[in-house]
Amino acid sequence: MERRRRLLGSLGLLTLGLAVAVALLPPIPQDPLYHRFADSRPLLGIPNFLNVVSNLPLFVVGLLGLLHLVLHRREDFADQRESRAYMIFFFGTVLIACGSAWYHLAPDNDRLFWDRLPMAVAFMAFTAAMLAERVSATFGSRALLPLLTAGAASVTWWRLGVPARAQALLRRAEALGPSDPGDLLREV
Repeated sequence: MERRRRLLGSLGLLTLGLAVAVALLPPIPQDPLYHRFADSRPLLGIPNFLNVVSNLPLFVVGLLGLLHLVLHRREDFADQRESRAYMIFFFGTVLIACGSAWYHLAPDNDRLFWDRLPMAVAFMAFTAAMLAERVSATFGSRALLPLLTAGAASVTWWRLGVPARAQALLRRAEALGPSDPGDLLREV
């Protein structure tokens, strides 16, 4: 148990050190060409029609996920704390659809913030869900709020001109979520 605590403490210090290092790097400006899409045709009076309506499946999946959790949460989760991250993940998926549709109606940096913010929330909630499943419900539950805060802060930092590398660091960290960090902890 002591080795596990030291390992988690070391990982926390490493993460904090990387976050500080990234925050000290100069900002990466958003390339204005980022907002130019291959298909920008309007249809039915909606600019960038296919980019906008392609968010409908995300909206439906998010709503279906929320509905399933509301109806079956008690039977799907042995520990109800695990369901919180999934609720936020599916709610975030609904918000991704709304934010992305809003952005694609008139793409610019101001609207891009509303495209990226719900993604950060959903990705971090999913990471917490994986931690709850793979490490422990307690660990995932405790990690949920700090992960959500870090995700939202990374997008806010980008909007305020703080380095986009902070977002890149968090995206790299969240990519580790679906792997099994429990294996790493069991090895110790």
